Amino acid sequence: MARKENTNRFGNAWTAEQKKEAWNKAKPVDKKDADLYRADKCGQLMYWFDFGKRDIREGWEVDHIVPVEQDGGDEPDNLQALNWRSNDSKGDQLFWNCK
Repeated sequence: MARKENTNRFGNAWTAEQKKEAWNKAKPVDKKDADLYRADKCGQLMYWFDFGKRDIREGWEVDHIVPVEQDGGDEPDNLQALNWRSNDSKGDQLFWNCK
């Protein structure tokens, strides 16, 4: 059975610490509170309180840089925050460029 979207390698919810570590790696946005707004590697805006929301423009998720399907783990170095649309575009790809 496939894992649900936006879960760790075991299909469980992300911890608060994992979410914060991924968030802090995303780029701060000029003139916006970095605790609330960040931009992912594609430049897509993310809003902290929209975590896990795919029906909102600024929704975001924690992504495995090396996908779980390619033996990627839940270590902090393998996690990044991505807007849900960027994450959807990336899917399980290791080598991926923003669209």
